[in-house]
Amino acid sequence: NFVTFITDELLRYAISNDKQEINKDNNCVVGPDGKPNTGDEVCGLPSEDGKQPEKKPDGSVEVPDGGKVEFPNGTEIDTPDGAIIHPDGSVTLPDGTEYDPNGNKKPSKQCPLDGIEINIDSDGDGKPDVNIDIDGDCKADLNIDTDGDGQPNTNIDTDLDGKPDYNIDTDGDGKPDVNIGPINEPFKPTVCKTVNGLEYCSDPYKKPYLNIDSDGDGRPDINVDLDGDLEADINIDIDGDNIPDLDIDSDGDGKPDINIDTDHDGKADKNIIKLTEWKPDKNVDGSIKYDTMSNLMSLLNNGDKNNDSNSGNSLGGAVTGSNTGDSTQPFYWWIIVLINLFIMIYGIIKVKKEKEEKR
Repeated sequence: NFVTFITDELLRYAISNDKQEINKDNNCVVGPDGKPNTGDEVCGLPSEDGKQPEKKPDGSVEVPDGGKVEFPNGTEIDTPDGAIIHPDGSVTLPDGTEYDPNGNKKPSKQCPLDGIEINIDSDGDGKPDVNIDIDGDCKADLNIDTDGDGQPNTNIDTDLDGKPDYNIDTDGDGKPDVNIGPINEPFKPTVCKTVNGLEYCSDPYKKPYLNIDSDGDGRPDINVDLDGDLEADINIDIDGDNIPDLDIDSDGDGKPDINIDTDHDGKADKNIIKLTEWKPDKNVDGSIKYDTMSNLMSLLNNGDKNNDSNSGNSLGGAVTGSNTGDSTQPFYWWIIVLINLFIMIYGIIKVKKEKEEKR
């Protein structure tokens, strides 16, 4: 055994000393100058159990667990968990430690906190779920905790596509502007996915109720709050079908002109038309940027209406109605008047006939 050990060590030394000339093409990278056999090659050494380094298609070399990396100046580093030698001669260990082509350890990349910690693992499962930096710029992009309570408040990614879709802060003031909804308490990041090489988790939230962006263009178009009081002012969806029912602004002037609720009782009173779909096609710029569905007045003027505006039913996603009110009421009143008139005439005739018979 002692002889075998000495033989193995001598063999490893021999391989290291001559840059592994036998397997140099597979074990070494050409180094910073990009030319072979110029003395700046960085090589991987086999593990004690005989595992060899492996050249990858991109020109890098994967060093096996228990192997070593040898630099041109003779410096060696152990790689108990393996390593990658990049084509330029730099080396990366699995824990992120990096070495330059001369074997010098690079300083660890640390993100400046700027008052906010990134990639926080709130539930201890080893995966970040709060203040997630998805693009590696040391700034929180998703699931941002604005008040330091460990719960995300803005730019929440509920479907884990790497983009915020809930309580979106569009102006960077720390307050949600689009797809506003309640915060789940406690935050339960139970769904995980890998985006841009980062595995993170999030909590699938409820549906937003205010400033809803139904077509994903970044502008709210349903339940739009124009004055910042957290109440919908235009394009109000009552039944949650993503089709506005009341106070629709079709011309972009910030005032309702379709299905107007004049007495604020939750029912349309004026300019009532049937809506079976919602396709916002008109962008409106102002203090609040939103979009809406145009040309609805033309539907009203073309007769997409009937005489059923005051039937007592709240509007749903598809309702028909009239421009000015219920024209059926006068008709019913005339019928009632005629019936009463007939009864009165009949009674007079009957009384007169009974008097004549008594004579």
